[in-house]
Amino acid sequence: MCSLNGNHAPKYIKVVCSDCGNHAPKHINVISSGMSDSEDDEFSLGQFSDCDSDEEFLLHEHNDDDDENMINFPEDEDEEGADVDSEDELGDLDEHPDTNVIRYRKNVPFSPQVSDYEDPGEFLKPDFGVTMESTALEILQKFLDPEILDEIVLQTNVYVQQQRRANRNTMKDWSPVNGEEIWQFFSLVMMMGLVIKPEIKDYWSTDSMFCTPFFGQVMSRNRFESILRGFHLVDNDTVPPNNKDRYIKFGSFMDKLFQNFRKAINLGSFLTVDETLLSFKGRLSFKQYLKDKRARFGMKLYLLCDSASRFVLKALPYQGRTTKIENSSWIQELGFGGATVMTLLHGYFNKFHRITIDNWFVSPILALRLKQLGTYILGTVQKRRKLMPKWTDKLAKGQVATYSSSDILVERWSDRREVIMLNTFMGHRMEEITTTNPNNNREKPSTVLVYNATMGAVDNVDRVSKPFTSVRKSFKWYRKVFFYFLDIAIYNSHIIHSSFRPTKEHSSYKDFVRIIIKEILEKYPPQRLSLGRKSNTQSERRIGTHFPEKMLEDNVSVFRDCHLCCLEGKRRTTAFRCETCLKFFCIKSTDSCFKRFHTLSKLPVKRKRSNANASSASTSQSIMYQSVPRSETDSEIGLGFGEANEVRFQEADFESNVVVMEEEEELFSI
Repeated sequence: MCSLNGNHAPKYIKVVCSDCGNHAPKHINVISSGMSDSEDDEFSLGQFSDCDSDEEFLLHEHNDDDDENMINFPEDEDEEGADVDSEDELGDLDEHPDTNVIRYRKNVPFSPQVSDYEDPGEFLKPDFGVTMESTALEILQKFLDPEILDEIVLQTNVYVQQQRRANRNTMKDWSPVNGEEIWQFFSLVMMMGLVIKPEIKDYWSTDSMFCTPFFGQVMSRNRFESILRGFHLVDNDTVPPNNKDRYIKFGSFMDKLFQNFRKAINLGSFLTVDETLLSFKGRLSFKQYLKDKRARFGMKLYLLCDSASRFVLKALPYQGRTTKIENSSWIQELGFGGATVMTLLHGYFNKFHRITIDNWFVSPILALRLKQLGTYILGTVQKRRKLMPKWTDKLAKGQVATYSSSDILVERWSDRREVIMLNTFMGHRMEEITTTNPNNNREKPSTVLVYNATMGAVDNVDRVSKPFTSVRKSFKWYRKVFFYFLDIAIYNSHIIHSSFRPTKEHSSYKDFVRIIIKEILEKYPPQRLSLGRKSNTQSERRIGTHFPEKMLEDNVSVFRDCHLCCLEGKRRTTAFRCETCLKFFCIKSTDSCFKRFHTLSKLPVKRKRSNANASSASTSQSIMYQSVPRSETDSEIGLGFGEANEVRFQEADFESNVVVMEEEEELFSI
């Protein structure tokens, strides 16, 4: 009887002895136990003492609704399966089998009929458009292509406008974002993975203990936080009111990204499927707790990777009942773990790939299904007390027992603990391995060695990228998932970038991220306004090379106002311009404006020009009032006698200067 529900029908294993066929068939009741999503998928397989060494036995598995117990569904969500996809690659398979009978023989050679995978020979696809001369940023932009960037820009601006319509006080200082600014935003997010600080505001801190000028040079803190707050991927007005797909927040982003991944490389013969956990401790209905993971709490994703290159091909986010399984009937047939593998491999069937998976996904029914679809499986099976019968024989360390059917080989091998391997494409063979410790040399099944060599692709993703992850603390869970996919795109770009170079010339992942940041800022340079006066010691007008040039149009001199004379309240025209500063200056033998502009430590404050049409009397009177002391008391703090005479001389000559300037102005205007 099932331990979860007494109303469920019991499961039976029918055993027939080959030597004693006259014996009555024996039915052994197997106690079943429900499994949560963090437990391991198991199948019933055993050996019984009534039979001899050449015994055979039948494994009879009845598929009922107990498969739903394999995952923890949130209580606040209704059951909703994915649409059934009737595809040709399923062939003549029975989609709802009532029974599955597998015949096993003990210690019988296993000789499967396996088709070889056709290796294309080249790692990159020729039409992907990446060569050895491609930069790190160019490779990344093949994944985050302009179509994806344009959608991010559009939806971010739309989302902010929707928020401002709902509350006019929201994000008052917002200005529409563009593609260049999004890339600058990404560069800061990547840099935050290399420079770890407690809070976002610390990156713009002026405290000498926290100061990192790089961030302030690229973007202000207020602008960065505004973009982070408004970052969005889908138009909320297009989301159906009865929607239950939580990952609809990503719109078409994930599908386009995975398509770009698939366009990049030619796959090897071995693929692997495994799970990863993205840390998140906020409130979320499909948040998982996995005690064996370092994060423990977070969002679970299943990844499909190429085992040889460890390139990430596809991801399936877990979200409870609404997880996007390609065919809802697969859950009833294969359990949730098997349906997950089938969904990730959708589009890769009938190509004779070898799939390496762990004990959470493995089942003999999944192995048969995949073999009929031209795909082979290799995985471990964990022996659990209540889910499968006990083996009657005891294996000493180093011993192996094999059980084979026409399509499946099961190997029991005793090392530090008993290991059970299941595969559909390899025969049993022992191989001696050598280690640095000569006393530790021993034989292992070849399936174990292949499993260890091909299973670590997903673990390698976490090992390489998570120390420099771009994920920041956020109340919005979907932003953390997006930044995780940004890291995946960078990780895949690093693999392609390294494929063109020998092992010794490979740049580390950290250096590769730093290269991308530099290339982003070179291609999309920030244009920040200075918040204060420029230091005169660093002024561009006093450094570099400056030469005057005469401006001509059709061999006729072009006159413009002298820049320095305008600052001093004068008006003189000149045909000479600085090649570097692009400003016009007077060229004189003495007191040259060109020379003074490029050597003065402090430029004069711009004054208003004198009105040439004003009367000479009023002008001279204003000059006298401003320049000549009005009384003996004032003369102590005013101009001296010589200076006052100089002012009077300038006043007397003022009218003649005005007439000359008017004549020159008419001439130059012609």
